[in-house]
Amino acid sequence: MKLGPLYVLLFGIGPAACSFSLDVVGGQSSLSPTTSDACRSAFLAPIDCEETLLQLASSGLFMFSERDPLELTCTDTCKAALDKYVHNVKGACTAPGDRALLKDKAVGVPQPPVEVVGEIFRYIFAWGCAKDEKCINVHEDNSKKWCYKKYGYGHPYYAKSDFPCTAVCPIKAMEAAHEYPGSDFLFKTHKLSMQSPWWRNLYADGWKTVLKCRGEGLSSTDDSRAQVAIGSSSVDTRRS
Repeated sequence: MKLGPLYVLLFGIGPAACSFSLDVVGGQSSLSPTTSDACRSAFLAPIDCEETLLQLASSGLFMFSERDPLELTCTDTCKAALDKYVHNVKGACTAPGDRALLKDKAVGVPQPPVEVVGEIFRYIFAWGCAKDEKCINVHEDNSKKWCYKKYGYGHPYYAKSDFPCTAVCPIKAMEAAHEYPGSDFLFKTHKLSMQSPWWRNLYADGWKTVLKCRGEGLSSTDDSRAQVAIGSSSVDTRRS
């Protein structure tokens, strides 16, 4: 997942919808033709989150509204809805043919479980809602607190695995990528694909830097799980 402040202000457009469903964006194209009806229904069920989350997963952009889109999205309600969605999809998609469909599947790469799309949303939520608490000031514009808006092209440590232990947003980016298996996948233009090996290697090396900072007692950030509760996942077993 590209990490960066890629957002667009489209004036005249109202706030994003307070829920969304993959049924209205052609999400069924990410399901194997052998997927059962029960699994398909769970996959297409509404998710009680601002549509901003879907916009971030699909394009990295979000639309302008009178209130900060991330402020509207980063709620306990959305977090609980994502956990429930992944849980329900995992429970419904147990038939042998229930699989997600990768857009460009490499030879030898198995089709992932259907809940992978929900795991992508959980990762986007964790990273999109990460904050640099040093930038929060009651007398100033607190939109600068979101790491998603700060950690991108132009940031001195963007897309680097070696960064100072005081660099809050790079650390939180690597924490989220490590803790959430959805970071291994993309949902660009509502099509499921694998994250590039380059980014996956960057996340792995960046996580080593985070561990080094923690070992030296120099990291002041909290593990991303402190912001968003995660559960067990069948998507990826490389994380411990």
